[in-house]
Amino acid sequence: MPKPQYPMLSSDPTVKEAFGMTRVSDGIWAVGVTVGSWGLGFLRGKPIRHATAGMMGTIGATFASMYILQTVRNRLLGGRENVREQKYYDVEKVNADFTQSLKDQGVLLD
Repeated sequence: MPKPQYPMLSSDPTVKEAFGMTRVSDGIWAVGVTVGSWGLGFLRGKPIRHATAGMMGTIGATFASMYILQTVRNRLLGGRENVREQKYYDVEKVNADFTQSLKDQGVLLD
């Protein structure tokens, strides 16, 4: 992974943590991909339209969930814009506490 451009919020985010930090826009995107895939399957599956549409909708939903997982993990790792997540994690307070603990241990000088 390239060097983080934004603050890293979690060094090893779990799947549960990543799906828990999804944004509304991620959900809207997933619904759009799923519906679009279903519609494409319905239009292209001439002899068995509903079966093809269902299969394409499932493929679209699978792709959307994997893409959202990747995107949110990149946000938590600092590879993408993560201002909303910083507010959730209260990054400024955590950084201040960490800096103070380093000063208390004598690792960091004023």
